[in-house]
Amino acid sequence: MRRIFFQCILWAVMLPVLGQPRVTFISNADEVCQGDSAAAYLQMYNGEAPWTITINHSDGVYRVLEDINTSSYVVYLKPEENSDFYISAVEDGSGTAGVGIGTVYLEVRPVPSVTFLLDNTAYLKTDDPVSLGSIPAGAKFYGNGVFGTLFYPEVASTVGSPHTLGCEMSNQYGCVGRDEKDVHVIHGEADVVLLSGEDSIATVCEDDGSFEIHGSNKDQKAGLFSLFDADNGSQIKGYIIDKDSSDNKAVFEPGDLTGTFVLKYTYDFESIQVEAEMTVNVNDLQNLSIEVAGPFDHGFAFTVSFRDPDGNLVEVLEFRNRGS
Repeated sequence: MRRIFFQCILWAVMLPVLGQPRVTFISNADEVCQGDSAAAYLQMYNGEAPWTITINHSDGVYRVLEDINTSSYVVYLKPEENSDFYISAVEDGSGTAGVGIGTVYLEVRPVPSVTFLLDNTAYLKTDDPVSLGSIPAGAKFYGNGVFGTLFYPEVASTVGSPHTLGCEMSNQYGCVGRDEKDVHVIHGEADVVLLSGEDSIATVCEDDGSFEIHGSNKDQKAGLFSLFDADNGSQIKGYIIDKDSSDNKAVFEPGDLTGTFVLKYTYDFESIQVEAEMTVNVNDLQNLSIEVAGPFDHGFAFTVSFRDPDGNLVEVLEFRNRGS
């Protein structure tokens, strides 16, 4: 009886005076997932706009709403822990104080923790399907190119890359935990050419000046050039000059080099290294010999012999002048 008596006194104190501005405060929600918000509804009576409304919770003032020019208003509540929200102050546009009616209690439910497992964040479009995982196991995976527990780079394609892939897991409260990663799908296609003027070449002579190297790739990345001995695979430094590493161009100066070499162009994208290469032959001018026969009654003839660095005969050209 005493409890009912005091409740009646409390309600009597809270009842608004006839004509006094008042605001009702309700919500359809009584729980919210951690980090989410719940809508609460304000309805204004017996006053004039603009309204100023102060909402409190267990730790004090939660939010002050100012310049509300409508008779109804939606506010979103985002508690960090279980909380009672209530209106602690009301004032209408004429400066008249009013009262708030109603309390919104929100219980905060936990969100499950889940970790998305993926080996890399970049793949070639030609790569095989990639297995997806989660901790704990059993998450649902989503994203472009994802089917079940596999990611297909070819299906995702380079269009729209990077793609957002992720996994999600829900608990008994309907709260959903997510983890996501941005995953790149690249072309991984490159080319390298050695130029003499505008012509692509693969054979040069020692001390024959310099030649421009061009590298290119569909992923629009800057690459680097390097030279290797074709026989033993060792890198040879000092013959490639790259003054601007961002333009995919360099200069090859064979100098005293002779033999067969591999010219490589590489670029990196995340954990992927893409490579293009070409074989370059540098001929030794000392192995060029000219033999002249004649003169004859009606002209002369000569042959030009080309030999490789080991002295082996590669090609013989014969020239004749018949005279007059």
